[in-house]
Amino acid sequence: MDHAENDHLNTGTEGNPIELSFRGMTVHSVFGRRRISAKMARNRTAKLQGDNCPLIYALKGLDELTVLRTSVKRLNDSIPVILDVIEAKVLHQIDVIVPMPSSSGLALILARRLWRRMASQNGTQLRTDIIVKSTNLQASARAKGLTAPNNKALAYKEANELKAIIRTLHATSAAPYAAKEVKTRFRKYFDPLQLAQGIAPVAAGTRFLLVDDLMATGETLVAAIGLLTAGGTCTVDHAVTWFSPLGEPT
Repeated sequence: MDHAENDHLNTGTEGNPIELSFRGMTVHSVFGRRRISAKMARNRTAKLQGDNCPLIYALKGLDELTVLRTSVKRLNDSIPVILDVIEAKVLHQIDVIVPMPSSSGLALILARRLWRRMASQNGTQLRTDIIVKSTNLQASARAKGLTAPNNKALAYKEANELKAIIRTLHATSAAPYAAKEVKTRFRKYFDPLQLAQGIAPVAAGTRFLLVDDLMATGETLVAAIGLLTAGGTCTVDHAVTWFSPLGEPT
């Protein structure tokens, strides 16, 4: 693992964390993703494993990718230093850390690391009981409305493509919704998250920090913001992810 030179990801301390503004909040990413190199882009016959972020696929055990324990230990040389920078920027601006629900647990691992750092300093809470993943049926309810015969919001071809996606999801309607099963341009029509039933109340004025594994289209973060700020009293000004959106080509 070369932390300084990599076609997909910068895992070293120099240049990290990545910071960007998104939908009125600041997103801090531990590691910066890179677009594939010009050499790799020219080789169009090669299968691109890991969708431009093979490390996250390896950590999840997907796409026939794996990562050695020794490599993870080497990552941890950089992580504490990068988290020091993030902590300094968000410490006194948040009250509750909310990880995005995921089968991989990567967001929860990051949320716990941040919480352990900040809880003793300002009483930051970790809440894993507020937001849950939508089922395929729940996630596609709004998209289905857009394809109704009397709804002309979408062009004919786009509506038909969306209908096909909905039919596929409804075949396993009770399964957890997975954004990776939906083409990127259609993800904005789905609701990936729901408020959990019977959650403990959240105090007015609570400042949330969202934590996710990967910043791609940002639709998951947008959905979380909508749910957490619906009452008009709570705010979301910061989010932290393991991996950033794609950066400039190398």
